[in-house]
Amino acid sequence: MESTTSRVALVLVALAASAVLFVALSGEDDGNGGAVSSRTEQSAPAGSGPKGGDGAVKPAKPQPKPEPEIAEIVIEAGQPVGGVAELEFKAGETMAFKVSSDSAEEVHLHGYDISRQVAAGDSTTFEVPATIEGVFEAELEQAVIPIAEISIVP
Repeated sequence: MESTTSRVALVLVALAASAVLFVALSGEDDGNGGAVSSRTEQSAPAGSGPKGGDGAVKPAKPQPKPEPEIAEIVIEAGQPVGGVAELEFKAGETMAFKVSSDSAEEVHLHGYDISRQVAAGDSTTFEVPATIEGVFEAELEQAVIPIAEISIVP
């Protein structure tokens, strides 16, 4: 008999604890030190949102992806300022870098065999899918001066 009474008491305590927890989690703070308000709010049904003039639900506006920062290599008097740049990109991403020069030159990205002309006082930008893993050199083609060492990693 004692074990039946203990079980009933245990069940009643569990039910009381569940009820207190339910009220605490579903109540609202009305600014009176956590008192539970009898006011209820209806939430909008799932899938509802701002509607257009025809009553159709408008899809959420996609957030623009932030533009990746593009490394800039500055060429002055035929030399890369600060020495040969070391750039690293992940395979499958876009390798992007900009070359600004005070003199006209051809910039060649070896391994990918891509060249761009840069006018004196101007710049050119490389945006290339990083499809080949390894280490590649970018150089001022006519002067044969390395300006960047580019690593494409897995």
